[in-house]
Amino acid sequence: MSTLVTLSNEAQTLSAAEIMDRINETGDIGALSADERNQYYAAVCSSVGLNPITRPFEFITLDGKLQLYARKDCAEQLRKINGISCKIVSKEIIDGIYTVHVQATDKAAQSRWFILSVFMTSVLALGTSTQRPTSRFPGSIAPTS
Repeated sequence: MSTLVTLSNEAQTLSAAEIMDRINETGDIGALSADERNQYYAAVCSSVGLNPITRPFEFITLDGKLQLYARKDCAEQLRKINGISCKIVSKEIIDGIYTVHVQATDKAAQSRWFILSVFMTSVLALGTSTQRPTSRFPGSIAPTS
């Protein structure tokens, strides 16, 4: 990609690759201007085939650094693009730990197993904790190379 953009805190013009190197070094997108963040967002979406209009990522601050966070929409689009289906195989509560076993299968019929465990702290948490892994966990499975 030969697109040139200018970082707001520098007088020189940097290529998209140089901007990516800077972001990878610091892990902080906060040094970019709003326009540069939008360009970066679009470039990340484009690189993996995501539709940026559906907001697959969100900008969040972690450890004082502005970063991209992959939302559930991101995982859903990646699963669709890569032909990955998810099936909840079992759910159980043992000694206050709620565990969900999920099987993910790709287009080539290769399967991977995932396990999510949530420690139960109270009876009130049981409703929320048992719903969240079964509704959210399959959305977090993305293909691996």
